[in-house]
Amino acid sequence: MMIQKADVGQCLTDVDKFAVLIAAVCHDLGHPGVNNDFLVKTDDILSRTYDPPILENHHWAMAKSILEAPGGGGGMISSLSDTVRMDLLAFVHNSIMATDMSVHKHLTEKLQEKVNIKVGDAAAEAFSPDSPEDRLFLSAVLVHAADLSGQGMSQMSAYFFGRCMIREFHAQYDVECARGLALTTFMQGLDTPLGQAKAQLGFLSHVVTPMWMQLRVVFESVAGFADRVEKRTEEIDFDNLDAWGGTLHLP
Repeated sequence: MMIQKADVGQCLTDVDKFAVLIAAVCHDLGHPGVNNDFLVKTDDILSRTYDPPILENHHWAMAKSILEAPGGGGGMISSLSDTVRMDLLAFVHNSIMATDMSVHKHLTEKLQEKVNIKVGDAAAEAFSPDSPEDRLFLSAVLVHAADLSGQGMSQMSAYFFGRCMIREFHAQYDVECARGLALTTFMQGLDTPLGQAKAQLGFLSHVVTPMWMQLRVVFESVAGFADRVEKRTEEIDFDNLDAWGGTLHLP
């Protein structure tokens, strides 16, 4: 767990770490298995209930209702002072919003600024524990990175996560085809090993790897995750896809 690493943990307060844990647990509450664009195209009730980003606001609304429920999840935060409780909820909200993929580019650009100012081995040079803004941003980055951490786990776990995403995307694409909806481009062709490998390589190369490489510069303790992400990329051999364990055999 990243917040348990010394170089990461020194940049956050205990309340910040608690907020990160809550956001990580709650960031996909009530997820329907389709993306925001699909909800809009189908005029889903969620698209009429929440402002964009629809799913992230839905997850936050569910998390907030649990955390504030008397005798329920609210028991975790009821003993906190009003000020601390409000700060914690603000961190949870911001971190859940950061899992919206539409803000990925903004997060990595801002993270690059932190990479550029890091001096020596001191992560606190980039993220000051005395700066609420730094801690808020770091919490958001950690939850977003954790949301993209499946490919940094063991090979077996990484392949499992990858196949789950392929199955979810392909299912949405099938519904779009059946209902005559505008088709989601990156979900096309996932019924073949070649299409799956191309999609996974693109995701790794353009989304996951750049962010984890940035984090590795600032926090040396996450190097193992970053190395495993690179390894998953190297394992995709288009000349020998039969040997790639990430293939999902669809009916």
